[in-house]
Amino acid sequence: RNLHSGRYGGSIANALHAMAELVASLHSRDGRVAVEGFYDDVAAPSDDERRAIRDLSFDEARFLAELGAPAAFGEVGYSTLERQWLRPTLEVNGMWGGYEGAGSQTVTPNEARAKLSCRLVPDQDPDRIRAFVVRHLETHLPAGVSLAVYGERHAALPYRIPPDHPGLATAERVLEQVYRKKAVRVRMGSTLPVCELFKRHLGIDTVFFSFSTADEDFHSPNEFFRLSRLHEGLAAWALYWDTYSHRSEE
Repeated sequence: RNLHSGRYGGSIANALHAMAELVASLHSRDGRVAVEGFYDDVAAPSDDERRAIRDLSFDEARFLAELGAPAAFGEVGYSTLERQWLRPTLEVNGMWGGYEGAGSQTVTPNEARAKLSCRLVPDQDPDRIRAFVVRHLETHLPAGVSLAVYGERHAALPYRIPPDHPGLATAERVLEQVYRKKAVRVRMGSTLPVCELFKRHLGIDTVFFSFSTADEDFHSPNEFFRLSRLHEGLAAWALYWDTYSHRSEE
């Protein structure tokens, strides 16, 4: 149970202090994941991949201003877009414990919780990564506390469509016709386990052809979707299937 901090503080471990120390140990100060084995199966980005990203007209100052962030941060040696698109991450999604009501209460928390997630890249196995993270947590556990880990089934193998897939070339052509602008290839981390399942069991790839934009705040409390995207999407999808079905005739 939670204990009175005036009486018991300093004589037993504070669960929130221990959790803060534990989650802080997951990263080095330069943003790299400090879990042993985490990067074992991560391939270095190719020169072509890095060149393609450098050639994009990415305005980092505008990006930060839109997010309200004072500065970019992440794994040293990679640009902001490279970290977003090419590198895996380990995130602390939430942490809580102790007294969370109105006002104050002088307690020494007996329990603290945290939610973690990883954005994986091709060749990383979620079961191996989970084992690495659990081992790290167990070996870095502060004295005077115990650890329990939950969430074994929440995992998906990473997937990436081959860059020379004809479906991507078709998508570029269609988007350029619909929007009258040059299409730009981007990458994005998301949880879509079915794509890897399609590839593994059916041998087919998945083209991501959606119409939500970053400023529509997907997964946020005020998420929205512009009605114009519905009309643009309908036109693009019809044109996509027609264009893709005739590609062998060219």
